[in-house]
Amino acid sequence: GAQSPPVKALTIGDTVPDITITNVYNYPASKIHLSDLKGKLVILDFWATWCGSCIREFPKIHQLQKQFNGSVQILMIDSDTSESENHVSSFFERRKERTGELFTLPYILHNYQAALYFPQREIPHYVWINSS
Repeated sequence: GAQSPPVKALTIGDTVPDITITNVYNYPASKIHLSDLKGKLVILDFWATWCGSCIREFPKIHQLQKQFNGSVQILMIDSDTSESENHVSSFFERRKERTGELFTLPYILHNYQAALYFPQREIPHYVWINSS
């Protein structure tokens, strides 16, 4: 009897609940409550290591985070739930060796809740949340 109520997919204009995002890497905490980012524009970037279009956007996304640091928080959510922590971290290491670019944005693995609230069919997929 102690089951959580079903999650309703959100659409443009819906109020986003105080979602807890777990399995966070490249961030001071391994868990983020959306309320922790109050006052910032939160951009969820759904991506995967095999998505060339997603990877091509990394430099732009990094620049956006740097340009608006303090007022924007970008969170990269790996849409491929089969990708392990080791696979993703080695992907970033190989990319750094090839490009010289260090990946510094927070990224999230195995976050099924985000996929339920913000379903997508294709990636890259961006969700903008005004958390003010």
